[in-house]
Amino acid sequence: MADLSRLGRRCRSLGEDRAQVILVAAFVMAVTFVMLALVVNSAIFTENLASRGETAGSDDALLVRQSVEQSTGHAIEYANTHNASDTTTLATSLDESVETLSALSGEHHASGGKVVSVAGPTDIENGTRIRDDAPGGSSFENASEGGATSVDWRVAHGIAETRAYRMNVSGVNRTGNFGGPADQFRVRIADSAGATWTMNVTHDSADGTYKIGVEDGAGRQGVCAVDDGVDYFHVDLTAGLVDGTPCPALSFGEGVSEPYEIAYEEGDEVTGNYSLIVGEDATSNGNLPSSSTGDDPYATPAIYAANVTYRYDGAKLRYETTIRVAPGEPR
Repeated sequence: MADLSRLGRRCRSLGEDRAQVILVAAFVMAVTFVMLALVVNSAIFTENLASRGETAGSDDALLVRQSVEQSTGHAIEYANTHNASDTTTLATSLDESVETLSALSGEHHASGGKVVSVAGPTDIENGTRIRDDAPGGSSFENASEGGATSVDWRVAHGIAETRAYRMNVSGVNRTGNFGGPADQFRVRIADSAGATWTMNVTHDSADGTYKIGVEDGAGRQGVCAVDDGVDYFHVDLTAGLVDGTPCPALSFGEGVSEPYEIAYEEGDEVTGNYSLIVGEDATSNGNLPSSSTGDDPYATPAIYAANVTYRYDGAKLRYETTIRVAPGEPR
């Protein structure tokens, strides 16, 4: 009986040990699943912060992110305007601006118990800026080698991306509407397959407006207008705006494939200024000078886009992301 009693106690002991092992294993598995869920949820949170405004601190993190993107965009535009002698000088200018931005952002938010930093730039995409900034405006012609001008000319070709394409129009010679006289000023975007996107600018004296007419690569047409009682008006081709107002017809390059070319036709029918930035695969017109010579367009190196890494550490939120900045790029 004594032996059987010891055997019974041993069996009970083994059973209890086995139960404890199972219990511990179950606990470890539960902790593992919880940790895995936290990791997954954290990843989802990082990727979708913009749609999770209910999380404490997320609104502020997103506002600061927007400010960082805008400030970096201004730094890119400053470099393209004032430090465009070559790509090295451009990169140095942007690097210094981002370093200053990070320092100022950190100081500004430190008093609120937040740590904000901006690192970079990285993955700089170079490009070319083509512009005509003649004081008082000039026709949209291109000077040829013989000193004459060309009213029909190719601005750039081999283009995969265009941003910040803006015109300031101060004079329009031709009347009519889209599809009118053949000598209206036109911007023509065409690909190798023959698809063409066209925008023209005319003066409609009948109703006292300037008309911006568009026909996309699929043949769809649309017109936007601005009152002619102004000294000038703005057309932002890549943002789809006419004098700051959305123009639904102005969908840049719709129906045209990459790579494409941009050309002007009847450039003597309008006066004003313009500027655009094309990506690094594009080639500008071969006879454009590298600096302003007065009334003629010119081309300079430019930063098309760059990445910066933004980090925000608050009391209840840590957020880090890479931001690609290309101000004025179609979205």
